[in-house]
Amino acid sequence: MVPPHLKRQVNPRLSPHISGHPAPPPAAPEPLITEESVSPPSLSSRWLSDLRAQAQIRISTEGQGPAVNSARRVLSHLHENWLDLLAGSEGYLVGPRWTGLANQQISWGDMGHVNNVMYNRFAESSRLNYLRGFALASDEEHRQFWLDLITPRSIGWILKSMRTEYKCPLFYPDNITVLHRLVNRPDKNTEKILMEAVIISNEKQRVAARCYEELVVYDYRIGQRTNLRPFMVEALQETYDLQEKNRVKTTTHVLKLQGSISSPSNQSK
Repeated sequence: MVPPHLKRQVNPRLSPHISGHPAPPPAAPEPLITEESVSPPSLSSRWLSDLRAQAQIRISTEGQGPAVNSARRVLSHLHENWLDLLAGSEGYLVGPRWTGLANQQISWGDMGHVNNVMYNRFAESSRLNYLRGFALASDEEHRQFWLDLITPRSIGWILKSMRTEYKCPLFYPDNITVLHRLVNRPDKNTEKILMEAVIISNEKQRVAARCYEELVVYDYRIGQRTNLRPFMVEALQETYDLQEKNRVKTTTHVLKLQGSISSPSNQSK
């Protein structure tokens, strides 16, 4: 028997579990908040031109000083990275792997103004190259399945509908960049793919048109709709997640650029 003076003294109020009362459940851990997990406010469709104008006004009205130097750096950054920022802020992935059409020249034969039908053709070519990108990035085992998506051999993607919003005319001379992105995150039950294409004028550095596409997953061998193959679901889910991460990262960066121009502390330095 343990002598009384050697027994551990327990305060019931501090240790209810030891005193015979059930211990309260542990507090839930605080959620991990990161820059990528918090969706920033959406940007104006004219944010690029507005930010340029704000920087130019700052330079012309103040002449010199830290705020003017900051405005010059912003202008230089926009000049070098406008495409990545403009497209990335909407969730588009940019680069050789993802670009459907890069620096596509507007033909002189369009006689100055591009016919609206051409916008859809640009989007169609971009979509095919976008899908080929998955094939080129795939392993040997799955490469042919990706390539077959644009053929009637087995499982393919059929364009069910397409809607185009024209934002500004394209004229010769100009070059365009066309990008595609997934609108929704696919899953194993996906039978249709919603995509959005953006046609960007490199001369005007703005969106010339948006195309909204609905594609059906179709098995030509049995003549009916089907689901995506599991490895395709995985690849498309990874792509969608990359889109969202890039959108949040780029939008946050743009907001910081805007703040560096409009911040009162920047003006008083």
